[in-house]
Amino acid sequence: VWTWVLEWSLEAQSWFAAYYVFCWGLGLALLFLPWSFGYGGLLRRVLEHRIFSPLARLTYGVYLVHPFVNLFFTYGASTWFVVTIPNLFLMWLSFAVLSTLISFACYLLVERPVANLA
Repeated sequence: VWTWVLEWSLEAQSWFAAYYVFCWGLGLALLFLPWSFGYGGLLRRVLEHRIFSPLARLTYGVYLVHPFVNLFFTYGASTWFVVTIPNLFLMWLSFAVLSTLISFACYLLVERPVANLA
């Protein structure tokens, strides 16, 4: 079996550790800045399609809920998790679906009624 291992020098590892977050943020800024000024072409029209509107309403709620779902399952388990690819996929899928359902319930019971007050 052929494996390719890239071993970086300590200096290269230090540079990467120091600047990769800045470079990632700069790349995202260069990607999203034109979109905020009305450019973006076909990709912008696809992402602004009305089919993504319900998903856009739920994503922040999923972001807020998912740590609690993860903690509930992790600390509520009676045995250790077996780390296999199918098991990790099923855990990810169940966490994602449950977080989305809880976020949807919070949207219907909290966010939507409060938005209608205004």
